Amino acid sequence: MSIVRKDMIWQPEKVLPYLFDSLIAKIETITPVRAMYLFGSRARVPISEWHTLEGKDWDIYIVCDFPIVNTKIWGRNVGYYLDLPIVTQERMNTLLKGNQQLKQLYPEDVLGVRQKCIKQK
Repeated sequence: MSIVRKDMIWQPEKVLPYLFDSLIAKIETITPVRAMYLFGSRARVPISEWHTLEGKDWDIYIVCDFPIVNTKIWGRNVGYYLDLPIVTQERMNTLLKGNQQLKQLYPEDVLGVRQKCIKQK
């Protein structure tokens, strides 16, 4: 169960541009980003109700050519409230076969949130 941290940046209008722009760019200085998936409460709750998740972290899987540890430097250390496992495609395939509800954000944005955050700029 995730904890509530209202002192961290969790708001979609601030986190989504960070995920799609800055975070992908930072990771790609090390390895190409193949995909990004949303899991946890935000993947289960309709976007229109994300305001009910105030203070909850963002659960994001990022798929790269090799796993990266110590991803807190791209999340909590800069104020964003992210649970950010970076996994290989092989590991992601295993997760996709499981019962976890996962929503792809990149390269295919099944929720349409990338367009929404671009329009807000």
